[in-house]
Amino acid sequence: MLMMAFIYAFLLLLSLLMPLNNSAFTSFPINNLPDQLDHLKPDQILKLHWIHSRLSLDIDQLTAIFIGHPSILNYDIEKRLDPAITFYEDALRVCVEDTDDNTKDDGNCNTTDDIVRDKLILLLCKSPQLLEYNVKKRLTPRLERVRATLGQQIIIDEETLKIIATKTDSRFDEWLYNSSSRSSRRGNSARRNDISEHQEDENRQPHSYIVLSNLQSGSNIGNILRSASIFGCKELIVVGQKRYRLTGDHGSRFDLKRHHVYSHEEAKIYLKSKGVRIYGVEIIEGAQPILQYDQETGISKFPFNRQYEGAAFLMGNEGEGLSQKQMEICDEFIFIPQTRGGSVDGGGSSSLNVACAATVILQAYCLWAGYPIAQRDGEKFVASNAVNY
Repeated sequence: MLMMAFIYAFLLLLSLLMPLNNSAFTSFPINNLPDQLDHLKPDQILKLHWIHSRLSLDIDQLTAIFIGHPSILNYDIEKRLDPAITFYEDALRVCVEDTDDNTKDDGNCNTTDDIVRDKLILLLCKSPQLLEYNVKKRLTPRLERVRATLGQQIIIDEETLKIIATKTDSRFDEWLYNSSSRSSRRGNSARRNDISEHQEDENRQPHSYIVLSNLQSGSNIGNILRSASIFGCKELIVVGQKRYRLTGDHGSRFDLKRHHVYSHEEAKIYLKSKGVRIYGVEIIEGAQPILQYDQETGISKFPFNRQYEGAAFLMGNEGEGLSQKQMEICDEFIFIPQTRGGSVDGGGSSSLNVACAATVILQAYCLWAGYPIAQRDGEKFVASNAVNY
């Protein structure tokens, strides 16, 4: 009882010093808090009071939110809680105004504000973790991407808000891509499924990507980055650890965009969201040569397809080649034909260095995709914004 009296006195003092809603303060259920919310610190009680006042919650709703996500008690009100609540309110208000004709205050129905409040309270009671996400860095940019991709008329309902807030980057990209594809198919039922989700255009220049994982040599990694930059790669996908040695990249690390994921499956989801075909580089049965040239006709044949938005190349480990997990995310496999391989007597080499192999493949893809050749200055090519940067 003494602790409760102290907390009540503390809140009363704060109500005099801070512009809080006094009517809400008088209804704050300080004496009816459940056992799980007992023994809170004064600043945590203040957050309890603030969100109670902000949303006019009853004791059950207040308990559901804070028991459902106790970390809320540690969030800053001004920098975190208020911006997040305002973000969800604004998004739900647009949804209500676009979908409900009975939002006007005509005496017979609830106002828009009442409907928005009820929706928001229900949303936060079910998913209080939504309050943990940063508005400027995560929520607003993702909402803008959704509207830019799916159109300004897209209805941002409660389920969409959960997706925007809670999905990982790769899962969000996959959802946005699938939603866009479904929307496109509805607008053009004549399109074929599978690869036809991406428009066929012979003049379109598809992007190239390198998937970096399971390599040991910093020199190999650095030289792969160097070749990727030179031959117009769109992005480097890094799987696993974020820190790795780079040797000999000659500044390419500052030129080539990199995207980090924690697993090969995440890499696949991310690339598929961009409409990319994944090629494993390995000399195995069923793999296609990177280039075939017919001497009689003079025709060169590449194993790529313009029905995709691009190609990603997955290189194997220096000693073991592609692992099983790497191979599982590949759509097909390619290899570089060799004039000479290793012999049983130990002469020659049975395979190219991984960085050299990446260079050959990227240059071949560059030719097939029709990337323009950079301008030269004397004996060197100069940097340009020719293709994918």
